[in-house]
Amino acid sequence: MSEAFDIEEDEGVDDAAPTPTRYPSVDAWVEEYFTSILQGRYEKPESAGGRTWCACWWDHPPVVAALHELWSAWEAARLATDPAAMSAWHVHHFHPHVRWLCDSEFGPMYRCSPSVHIALQPLPATPAPLGWFDPDPTHIDDLAD
Repeated sequence: MSEAFDIEEDEGVDDAAPTPTRYPSVDAWVEEYFTSILQGRYEKPESAGGRTWCACWWDHPPVVAALHELWSAWEAARLATDPAAMSAWHVHHFHPHVRWLCDSEFGPMYRCSPSVHIALQPLPATPAPLGWFDPDPTHIDDLAD
């Protein structure tokens, strides 16, 4: 026990092994689960009803990030004790992400189709000046001069 804080040293530490995921990686989850529930909706070479999909999804960083988040949320919902957790995952995670991911006009794969991959370049970004994000408010006044 720590005298300074009067708490147990091991308090809040879970020594149990982490729960294994159903899928070992995001790519396994996408290939084995995610694409199976999108099945048939994106088969046309042209975008279908304002939706598109790229077979090289892994070459689109925003897609990888979103699918990793979806996979993590899916694994959590799968393990949840609430029987409505998977339904909530579909309503609050899957459907909103798919609307954005597969949007053929504004989504990150908008230039692609299931059979054509066109990688996008990142937006340009100029590094912020040194001290720009410095938490010292007096320094921010100096930057305005």
